[in-house]
Order: sequence, then C-alpha cells, then structure tokens
Amino acid sequence: MEFSFTGCKPCLDALPEISEIISRFGASLEVISIWNDKSRDIWLNGAKKHKELIRWTDLWDKTGKVTQLYEVKVWPTYILISPEGKIEKTWNSYRKGRILSKMEALFGNPRP
Repeated sequence: MEFSFTGCKPCLDALPEISEIISRFGASLEVISIWNDKSRDIWLNGAKKHKELIRWTDLWDKTGKVTQLYEVKVWPTYILISPEGKIEKTWNSYRKGRILSKMEALFGNPRP
C-alpha cells in the first residue's frame, strides 16, 4: 500500500518509480494507492494529471479511516503486506530509487 495526497510533491515524484515496480514485479506484488485528499474532486483532478502512470488500484480515502487505521502521519508512506495480511515492512518519505531497491532486495532483480 502506498499512502499519498495530490498536494504532496514527493508523493507525485514517486509515481514513475511505482510504475516501474509494477512493470518489474507485478507478478509478485500488487500495489494499492490510498489518496488522503480532502475531496473527491481534488483526488480525481490530481489523478487525471498522472493517470498515464497509475496502472494499479487507486483509491480515495473519503473519511480518512484507512489512513488512521494504518497510523499514517507522513506522506508518502509505504506498507508492505504479506498475502496472509501481515504487515511486513513500513517506511515513509520518498528518495529516488529507494522503493525500487527495497523491492529488489525482497524479490530479486528481474529484468524490466
């Protein structure tokens, strides 16, 4: 899971890397973005600008309850959940290449 909001520059900067992760690890990994925007219109209009990159499940957290449930306080926040539903790793903030290197460490280095 990836927690973002459209006014978060690092969140938007991470989208190309997330797209690359989908291309490389999509058979082993499912990505879900949870957007914590104040309104549906903000979320939809922000997503439009980046829709060509977002090829994964993309949801708006209308009430903020999902964000609260996972205790997200920093954006972006990434949570790796096992197929059994167990939280395996949580990290936040975005640095170019960081998400990709974590996925390579977990899943190997498949060819793009």
